[in-house]
Amino acid sequence: MAAEHSVPFTATIEQLDETTWRVEISGDLDLATAERLAATLAEPSSHDGAVVEVDLGGVEFLDSSGLRVIVATASRLEARGGRIVLSGLSAAAERVLEVTGLLEALRSG
Repeated sequence: MAAEHSVPFTATIEQLDETTWRVEISGDLDLATAERLAATLAEPSSHDGAVVEVDLGGVEFLDSSGLRVIVATASRLEARGGRIVLSGLSAAAERVLEVTGLLEALRSG
């Protein structure tokens, strides 16, 4: 049996101004990393009117667990008058978002 390939999850977060954050994600977004992704996005998404740009250019794998965190964050931001914007999509992330019908809604914010 072949060993599973897993790419380490990393996240960097930068506050650009009072209401704008940029979060750069790389690695696998799956069940094993979904909680860490949620924790990373918790602070910027807790502010009224926040705009959170999430760069998924380094994401090598995205499953429903990672997608659920992104959608929940988008909903939380929208409820507070903010929005999430996805950028720099890797082929893996773009494919999942396109299949689920979320690509345009989350890319354009």
